[in-house]
Amino acid sequence: GYCQNTSKKVSSEDTATVVVDPPTIIDPKIVEDVNGPPLEPGDVLHYTAWINNTGDMDSNDNLGNEFEDEIPSNTTYVANSIEINGIPNDDDISDGIGYDASNNMIVWNGVIPAHGTIKISFNVTVDMNVSCGYILNQGVVYYDSNGNGTNDAEKPTDDPSTPEENDSTNILLDYTPPRSWLNVTLDPAGHLRDSSTFHIFAYDDSGIWKIYYKVDGVQHEGGWNKEVHFQLNKNWGYELGEHTIEYWAVDGAGNEEQHHIETYVVDNKGPEVSISFDGIFEVTRSNVYEIATSTKVIANGTDESGVVKIAYKIDDGEWQEYTAPFTMPSGYHNLYVVGYDILGNVGNMMHYSIDVGGGAPETAVITSPSIPDGNNGWYVSNVEVKLSAYDDGSGVAKTMYRIDNGEWQEYTGPISLEDGVHTIYYYSIDNVGNVEKTKSSTIKIDMYAPEINIEKPRNYLYIFNRAVIPLSKPVVIGRITFEADIVDTATSGTDRAILYIDGNAVDSSTNKIHYTLDETMFGTHTMKIVAYDRAGNKAVMEEQF
Repeated sequence: GYCQNTSKKVSSEDTATVVVDPPTIIDPKIVEDVNGPPLEPGDVLHYTAWINNTGDMDSNDNLGNEFEDEIPSNTTYVANSIEINGIPNDDDISDGIGYDASNNMIVWNGVIPAHGTIKISFNVTVDMNVSCGYILNQGVVYYDSNGNGTNDAEKPTDDPSTPEENDSTNILLDYTPPRSWLNVTLDPAGHLRDSSTFHIFAYDDSGIWKIYYKVDGVQHEGGWNKEVHFQLNKNWGYELGEHTIEYWAVDGAGNEEQHHIETYVVDNKGPEVSISFDGIFEVTRSNVYEIATSTKVIANGTDESGVVKIAYKIDDGEWQEYTAPFTMPSGYHNLYVVGYDILGNVGNMMHYSIDVGGGAPETAVITSPSIPDGNNGWYVSNVEVKLSAYDDGSGVAKTMYRIDNGEWQEYTGPISLEDGVHTIYYYSIDNVGNVEKTKSSTIKIDMYAPEINIEKPRNYLYIFNRAVIPLSKPVVIGRITFEADIVDTATSGTDRAILYIDGNAVDSSTNKIHYTLDETMFGTHTMKIVAYDRAGNKAVMEEQF
């Protein structure tokens, strides 16, 4: 607030001119802070007024004071500080010159000679409890405007029409610092682009201020009453990233405000995006994500200034805004993801290859022998089975199997299979829970040859195809029918049987020999039957008759 009216800064001058028919009076007045700026409580102010008569006639000493100057509010007169034309004068007003304590003013009486000057000065002390902004002072010259011996006119030392802040004898009591503030364009929450502009403004009651500021510790200085503008970009010598701005203002009295320190991040890069999953997933060595149809895809984004939006598209579909985790249809897909920050920066578009519904391990059956060693896909020896599982992502956790209708069990090593037709069922599970669809492999093993059962001839004497007398070996007289059954006790089944008489093939069949020999033969002869099953096992039986 003001002590009385308003005014301006320390040490300035104002001139009041009075033009009369004789005399002519001019009465300038100044004030200065003896202690130097800034003006503070307890300082001494030194006031000086000049009463100038530029006319050709003296200004007479008439009834009443020729000069009065009231001591300013919020100040105390310094005793015996009056000087007239540089000569000390006591405060006693009995001679018409001194300090009028009852009216708290300086008074002067006397003649102002033509073309002469009366210089009046005095001191005051600023009160300690003062809280006003300006110390105001106004002196008045009283004079005879028409030479009739009466002071009928007056002239203030300061023009009342002068704005208070421009009055030369209004002195600022300034111990309040100025205030500065910062505005930044394109500045959402301390993050900005390199095109953002910093504007620093200031204000002080005195109207005199200067802005200082530092960028990353390097100090810069503005001009008096000049706003400051700058940018954080390469044109101004700054890189992207975090910067510290420190700024403050100082007024003409030397008062300095508390420094403001703020941190800003210059960001011209868009968000970095990535994906994660809620559910089963793994990544292959070729960077293909394998997920289940129930697995949800989560889009993530990070940015110094803040992510405002993430968009994605699947294959050649439309771009859509990411709002929540989503699933993807079965099959192999290309997923594209991009992010936007609050400054409008667009990040790099990311591409992901995703196999939905894939990712389960692959299990293969390895046999020893590696291929069937018999005929028609049959093994004719014991078979060792190994289960080999592979997973390109997380790796195989375990392999399960069962043989025929047996119980499921975890595979730990080679499995031995014996004679028979066996089906082995198997699947594997990887380390993230992908389960392979159950597979099966049938292995046919027939390690035994077929059986040959000769029904005829047996150890009898046969006369024209009739068994007559049991003997130790067959004896045939006349026609004879050879009969034999071929039986395969395993599972491959009989393939063929051949009857040889004396080394000559005379008959063949699948599983039964029935051949009639009707010719005259003498001596000992050999009957041989050779039988094969479908696995290639061979049986041979010979008899003589």
